[in-house]
Amino acid sequence: MALLERTHFDSVLIFCRTKVNADRVAHFLKHAQHAVAVLHSNRTQRERIEALEGFKSGKYELMVATDIASRGLDIAGVSHVINYDVPEHSEDYVHRIGRTGRAQNVGDAYTLMSGEELPAVQAIEHFIGQKIPRLKLENFPYLFTALFEPKAFEGRKPRIGRARARRGPSFSRRRH
Repeated sequence: MALLERTHFDSVLIFCRTKVNADRVAHFLKHAQHAVAVLHSNRTQRERIEALEGFKSGKYELMVATDIASRGLDIAGVSHVINYDVPEHSEDYVHRIGRTGRAQNVGDAYTLMSGEELPAVQAIEHFIGQKIPRLKLENFPYLFTALFEPKAFEGRKPRIGRARARRGPSFSRRRH
């Protein structure tokens, strides 16, 4: 919300890694009075068409989507792409940000990240062959800012790939 409030945009495509996250972000944005479309594989074909056509026509200023929208869709006039979640695969980053700045137009792409996602961002940087600038929103209440300090990770080699994050206990059945 802070990024949207500080950005002049025409239309924004927001990418989430999961359908659940896409629905959650869309709900939050609708609650904040934004015109929002949602596009992911759990939507019916009719809902997908309506979301896409509504976004293209300007009925919706924001579209929250999974990577289903990162390839093969030609949507003119997307002024901004926001990666709410860092993509799981480096190639997806290139496809996601390619949705903006099409047909000789200018567009901006932002990727929100946490410290846990640094290895994935470093893998993307390795894949594209350049460093992604790290910017801070002024007057935003960050808890930690080490990611913005250039010397904080100096000398570390970027890890390629992504380690599985453990998010609590794992339950599985044991076969005897």
